Amino acid sequence: TSTGSESGALATVEAYDPVTDTWSTQPSMPTPRWFHKATVVGGTIYVIGGTNALGQRIATNEAFTPTPTPPPPGTTLMKITVGASPLGAGADTVLNRAYFANSGSNNVSVIDTLNNNVVATVAVGAPPSAVAVNPSTHRVYVLNHSTNSVTVIDGLTNTVQATIVMGPGPSGGGIAVNVSTNRIYAANHEQHTITVINGATNAIIATVPGVGFKPVGVAVNESTDRIYVVSGWDATVKVIQRTAVPESHAVIATISVGSYGNQHPNMVAVNPALNRVYVIGVNSNSLYVIDGANNTLLQTVILPGAATSPNWVAADAGAGRVYVTRIVADDVVFINDADNSVLGTHPVGDGPQGIALMPGRLYIALQNEGKVVVVTR
Repeated sequence: TSTGSESGALATVEAYDPVTDTWSTQPSMPTPRWFHKATVVGGTIYVIGGTNALGQRIATNEAFTPTPTPPPPGTTLMKITVGASPLGAGADTVLNRAYFANSGSNNVSVIDTLNNNVVATVAVGAPPSAVAVNPSTHRVYVLNHSTNSVTVIDGLTNTVQATIVMGPGPSGGGIAVNVSTNRIYAANHEQHTITVINGATNAIIATVPGVGFKPVGVAVNESTDRIYVVSGWDATVKVIQRTAVPESHAVIATISVGSYGNQHPNMVAVNPALNRVYVIGVNSNSLYVIDGANNTLLQTVILPGAATSPNWVAADAGAGRVYVTRIVADDVVFINDADNSVLGTHPVGDGPQGIALMPGRLYIALQNEGKVVVVTR
């Protein structure tokens, strides 16, 4: 609304955003005025009448269509209540859906990201820890830790299509999808292997050994058809190369990243455009950047603060960003993937975990709140 005071007419226009509780300056009106009337029709503000600084009545009316000023990256927009202790997250940008594994209630919350509400809750195994999504087939893959199984959800109907048992012992924390090949890769924590699943048939087609002791994080580079597996115990990243014909998977490299006691590498993400791999060091408050072309450690990025426990990482090639959630600091760190510099830290809530990337927004699990926080990218 335009403003006036006893000192005379003004042409200024300011807009208030109730979501972010902030004001922004809009383009000024052509004619300074006060004591006028205003109304909104179809998103356009119409300013009628009023007087000028001399007290003379103004016969002209003006129309103004505001251009909202987007909030800066890292702005918290809202929180959405989900199940108990949400951990892993995944996104289907075609269906505008975000999926969160609720480890405390053994189900998955499905969020409509256009309306920011939960549209379905799907029961899965016990307890679900990680999520991967194939937006081409609209299949959601949920890794169940204690039962060492993968629940397959049809994203079109939000119903369980299959449960794939990978073997004895609990699973690790990682699962990833190669959309191009329709292959799913899940970590077997106690078997020290990676299970390969055919997404078309839900059949296990391979078990890859030699991926390190108690593998946790898993990520895929679709451009190179390589899979990256993190072992916190060995403090290594194993590189698996998939060969299409005949189909096979073989470990081709081992990359050292810190040590178990001091650094404890955990989750991993990939930027296919840059061919970069990002691994978080839980105890060292660091991010390891790996060159996927020659399988070497490029840089160790020390994150701001101390003892902040980075816990999850996501790579955003479109925005040129890497995001790291930190469960002790209760924030998300924004990193520029061009030079690996820290752009800023943003508080998000109690116990941030998995990240779902949607256009313009991050959806982050808050384990200790039973909520998902929506943050601008």
